[in-house]
Amino acid sequence: MDGRSVTPVICQVKHDPENGTYGDCVRACIASLMDMDPPDVPHFYHDNCDGVTGIGRVREWLNGKGYHLMITGIGGEISLENVLSGMGELNPDVHYMLQGRTSEADHVVICKGGEVVHNPMWYKKPLIGPDSGGNWVIMAIVKA
Repeated sequence: MDGRSVTPVICQVKHDPENGTYGDCVRACIASLMDMDPPDVPHFYHDNCDGVTGIGRVREWLNGKGYHLMITGIGGEISLENVLSGMGELNPDVHYMLQGRTSEADHVVICKGGEVVHNPMWYKKPLIGPDSGGNWVIMAIVKA
């Protein structure tokens, strides 16, 4: 979104596949970026769907609100520090979502420029590497 600050929203659903719950970090990040309450944003991955299905749901919902989701990937051989540094140089005033993985699972955080500015996980595990597909995924919400 634009250069303003985000409203930090914390995940509402714990990622606990053994007990049938799947984390809602994507919802929390979108709610943060759009200054919305979590119940007003769907939990796009509630059923542990694959990435194509989940992103399709995100796009459909955002399109209905007059926004688009821009996505690009960066190979996992690039370090987190270099991903953040590059984004900071190229897009210093832009909030964006970054998908990687924690020690437990794939996870999405909000970044601005060259730093993570909001981790929606309540126990704040940091990103330690690329996602399970081997990439860093950068997502930005843009006005249609």
